Amino acid sequence: MDREFAGNRFAACLLGLTLGDALGRPAADLTPYQVLRKFQFIDGFFKGNGEPGQYTCESRAALAISSHLLKHGNLEGLDEPLANLALHDPPDIGSPARGFLPMFVPVGLYAAAKGLDDHGVKDCCKKIVVLTKRSRSDAIAGVLLAFVIREIVRNHDSLLNPYELYDSDRSLLSRAMGFCLEMESKTDETEDRLYEKIGFVRKRLMERPQPDMAVLVGTMGNRATTAECLCRSTYCFLYAPDDFSTICKTASLGGSAPLDASLVGALVGAYAGLAVFPQDMKDQLENGSKVEALGIKLAERLMA
Repeated sequence: MDREFAGNRFAACLLGLTLGDALGRPAADLTPYQVLRKFQFIDGFFKGNGEPGQYTCESRAALAISSHLLKHGNLEGLDEPLANLALHDPPDIGSPARGFLPMFVPVGLYAAAKGLDDHGVKDCCKKIVVLTKRSRSDAIAGVLLAFVIREIVRNHDSLLNPYELYDSDRSLLSRAMGFCLEMESKTDETEDRLYEKIGFVRKRLMERPQPDMAVLVGTMGNRATTAECLCRSTYCFLYAPDDFSTICKTASLGGSAPLDASLVGALVGAYAGLAVFPQDMKDQLENGSKVEALGIKLAERLMA
């Protein structure tokens, strides 16, 4: 992975995260029918729960960690930026996944740049889990997200079609399931088993023809737990991984739209690069040029 490629993917990943967040913000806590009545289809920035193009704490948490990585080159001392973030943008207690899962996106980028193995990914994620005092099931979801981001960026050339993404026994999703099973075998918690949920996602993706995204997401559930948010986002991303409209469709599903669309945006960006985002959307996004520049500088810093 050369530095130019890394810069493109890092920038696209962070840009997609913030852009998806801003797209989904007006649809937060709405049903798909309410989204349809109010917006028809979210393919641009609308006013609602904030100004058009403005993102939420989903993105701010990830950007705080990204800025820390740019400054220090490692994940030591994260307690200060996360404490400052909590003072200005407290999490929504009704949505346990909010602000938490996106923190693992820059960890995945860090792991890709440094060539960390699975153990290294887990070790990096522990720092966030300890600081945020989350449950083991939440922690597993975060580690799995970092794993997927690392794989998409680091092994992009081997993930260019559905067979390599989810169809084969050595596909990205199959390896994610194995990684998840290994972590879950060490816990007694029985609810929200990610291994089973990811297996359901893979089964549905392999069906021919694939069901409509909205139909499957409705079947999976719309709770804002870390496990369900991660699984919904993974499915939506893999449904069409190199298409900007995938982010728009996710935002249009309502519910935990800011989080779901932000994760899908990060995954699409990491997979497809900056070219997938329309220029006018980048121009309208809050601090869009700064976010893009942060990603490019971060890649240069970590790969120096």
